[in-house]
Amino acid sequence: MGTDRIEMNAYQDTIAAVRKLLQDNPEWIARYKGYIDTLAEKKAAGTFSRAQRQFAVPAPFQLYLSLSMAIHKCTAKRTAFELRFHGQSVATVFVDNQKEKTVSMQVKKVPAIYKVLREKAEADAAYLDSLDSSALYDWHGEEAKNFRRIYTDMERALATNGQSHLLGQPEHDMESFLLANYAKKRSDEKEISYIQPVTMLDTSARFQMPTPIKASSVKDGIDTLSYAGKSGGGIDILARVGSGRSTTLAVMELKDENKDSEPPHKVICQAIAYAAFLRELLRSESGDSWWSFFGFGGSVPKRLTLKAIVVMPLKNQNGTVSRQTETFMQELRIPENTQLLIPDSADQIELGYVFRNDGAAPEKSF
Repeated sequence: MGTDRIEMNAYQDTIAAVRKLLQDNPEWIARYKGYIDTLAEKKAAGTFSRAQRQFAVPAPFQLYLSLSMAIHKCTAKRTAFELRFHGQSVATVFVDNQKEKTVSMQVKKVPAIYKVLREKAEADAAYLDSLDSSALYDWHGEEAKNFRRIYTDMERALATNGQSHLLGQPEHDMESFLLANYAKKRSDEKEISYIQPVTMLDTSARFQMPTPIKASSVKDGIDTLSYAGKSGGGIDILARVGSGRSTTLAVMELKDENKDSEPPHKVICQAIAYAAFLRELLRSESGDSWWSFFGFGGSVPKRLTLKAIVVMPLKNQNGTVSRQTETFMQELRIPENTQLLIPDSADQIELGYVFRNDGAAPEKSF
């Protein structure tokens, strides 16, 4: 991967390397079947959707529910959600499944947020600091109301000062913004039409799909790929894209900067690696169950197409479009450069990009 151009052979080799890692380490098959079987049981019980209806999540918060939390921390008695602000986890919300409207909250102390508060609202920082991070506070009580008010005020202050993100946390902010934007019901309010993030079962809670593959350094070479079991990397955004029968699943790899050291033709390798895992998962014995979990009806298509998409700013730090970015866009406009075939099957991974353009419509192709 040493040129400025897309390298189809290297991309195909990435798929082959992931498949080999998965074949050599088959423990993931039973483990992911166990995950989806447990989730299916909980969906049938209806606990997640009932729990979310017990409380409202005001802006600027977002609700998350990780796969691990859904399986290990959500029981017949209690459902747990994660509350995030600009992508930072700031509290855990617990819903009593056996008592109506019984919701509590356990706060988290986040250094990046305290730094902003101490500079802008020292009294609010002191109040948050006074809350006991081991205690459970009634969601409808004064402590929780003050907690939510402080974050609402902080959001207004950030907007007033022209800040769209917390200092030092741009990638968390980007993911948070895009998930909220892509989840809007009206296409004309979204950066991209015909997209909807995959959420946790019958809730609006976001989640990051885990994989058993460590691919964070694959841009530096295929030999950096490794099997990591339960410690593998997570997909930044997993979404359904398209309309009607053309709707499929997209792995979206996010970068908050467009840097020469991380050009799009290299960054997309991570999305390809995770898409390759998803393809193997969907062709495993639990594939149809995962297909349903991802929001599709029926069985996995006989000809499966998954998307691997890089999402990053159009311009670099100098405010210009780099030669590497221009080349990447030009080459992916050629159809044969977008299709990665899965050997011995009718399945494929299609490449694409979304280059965000300073508030203007993004440059996109997928």
